[in-house]
Amino acid sequence: MTDKNQVQLTLITGFSAFILGYINAHGVLFDIGVMVSPQTGNLVNMAVSLSAGDSSRFLNTWLIFSGFFLGCMFSTWLVGKIKNKQREFFVTWSIFIGPIFLNWLFIDYVTPRMAMLGLSFISGVGLCFFRKVGKLEINNNIVTGNMRFMGGALFEVLFRRDQSKVIVFWSFTLITFLFFLGALSVGFLAPYLGRSGSLLFVVLVGMLPYFLGLGLEAE
Repeated sequence: MTDKNQVQLTLITGFSAFILGYINAHGVLFDIGVMVSPQTGNLVNMAVSLSAGDSSRFLNTWLIFSGFFLGCMFSTWLVGKIKNKQREFFVTWSIFIGPIFLNWLFIDYVTPRMAMLGLSFISGVGLCFFRKVGKLEINNNIVTGNMRFMGGALFEVLFRRDQSKVIVFWSFTLITFLFFLGALSVGFLAPYLGRSGSLLFVVLVGMLPYFLGLGLEAE
């Protein structure tokens, strides 16, 4: 992989982490009060709601769980289908940002459940496609995995004096911070922009990789 491609992948992953943090917080504030990325929690919610006979809560969580699963399946199918690297990025990023744009465009007609199904789908897509920081594989929307690598890398640096783990620690920290920053942004913007304006903001953020000319070169 060329150095330029590594930089491009890092920037793309950073944008995706911010957006995924943003849509998780947006779902909590404006849709059905749950996050789209942490499927461990969603699985527990399904079990609890099923045992309690809460069919509405079960359906809400099942839709999110299913959307994420379908996003991962679709991403796996699409990988390698497009041979041109730049075209592949354009298609995959458009699939990633497209449902957010559609949610904003048809906001008066999209129900909270429909919105969460679409956003959970792109959460699965984002996790499969945009997770490279340099040569490292990063979790851009599952912070539990990042914390594991951050803690392990910091231990190696501090107690085993393994300086090669410094880049690992800071790479995972950066993506985790960008996810947090995305979620934090919703809290600041929501009182002023409302549901529609908040979605428009993240759509505009999602357009930046196009304007910056990000993508991948053939190797």
